[in-house]
Amino acid sequence: MKREMLCLAVAALVVGGCVYEAPLAEPQGRSIDPAVLGRWKATPDDGGGSALVLAFSDEEYLVHYPLEEDGIYFRAYPIELGGIACVQFKAVGTGEGPVDKDEKSLFHVLSYRIVDGELVVGLLNTELVDKGLTSSAALREAFLEHKDAPDLFTDEIKFRKAAQ
Repeated sequence: MKREMLCLAVAALVVGGCVYEAPLAEPQGRSIDPAVLGRWKATPDDGGGSALVLAFSDEEYLVHYPLEEDGIYFRAYPIELGGIACVQFKAVGTGEGPVDKDEKSLFHVLSYRIVDGELVVGLLNTELVDKGLTSSAALREAFLEHKDAPDLFTDEIKFRKAAQ
């Protein structure tokens, strides 16, 4: 999969820039949140795209977004760093196959909350945690430096549970 295609698809995930070369954190054995499982549709103001969130295991999600032929499949797992709970995403492939082995920008960090039945998803702010950082250690250091910033996560998109 070409980097440009991956970046565009991930950018669509949460109207944001490209992704990180390293994970903020490796899996920590945290349980998934059953409240986020299912099919979600972005509100019309947020583009109306759909996402599917499945339990891959007790500690990992399988996410497909957007739910279209050119959508990306992600492995995602809950993490916590500096008292901030979020979800680490890693692109794993598309309907055409797995991500190219030489692909570097595979990771995203998202926050979420459920408010009045809506899933509100935010993207880690690349102005605070620079997308040019290439190691997990550097990402963690920047994240912890800005963990109390009110805009640590930005570019929020709201989703509503889709009818079954």
